[in-house]
Amino acid sequence: MYRVQQNWIGLSTANRDNWNTYAATFPAPTRLNPNVFLNGVNLYEKYHLLRAVGVSSILDNPSGAQETLSFDGFAIDSNLGTLSIESGITVSGGSWLFLLFLSRPLRQTTALAKNKNRFIVQATVTGDSAATIQDNYTNVFGFLPVRGDFLQFRRVYLNLANGQIFDEGVRQVDVVEL
Repeated sequence: MYRVQQNWIGLSTANRDNWNTYAATFPAPTRLNPNVFLNGVNLYEKYHLLRAVGVSSILDNPSGAQETLSFDGFAIDSNLGTLSIESGITVSGGSWLFLLFLSRPLRQTTALAKNKNRFIVQATVTGDSAATIQDNYTNVFGFLPVRGDFLQFRRVYLNLANGQIFDEGVRQVDVVEL
């Protein structure tokens, strides 16, 4: 957080104004109140804190062509010690940083807010994506989920050319065996 704040301070006045204009032009609601919107510095911090998980570069100027993204299907497959994900999206173009956060196996009745998802994998994508994640998942949790387990997941897509953030929020998925 400190580094992101320092990067904001180091931005030129013109780039800070660009972030403020971008936030005013394309309002992004806060996490706690959908009727309150992020200002330029808050949007810059949110974007770069997420971006820092996968990419170390800084986006000085968020202006760029606005793209659309809609979330399609999501699946986690477990088969003979291999754990893989498939994430479907529909996009109008652009390059996106895909971030996936997963939970340990949970009971189906566990409330979405009661669990802490951990970062598992990132990839630069232009559409649907698939990845084998058993090493990443094992490094974080120490074991693999099995068929029939329930996991909570959060997938986030950041537009690499501007300040767009598409966050599906926390969802639940059943681990299947294909």
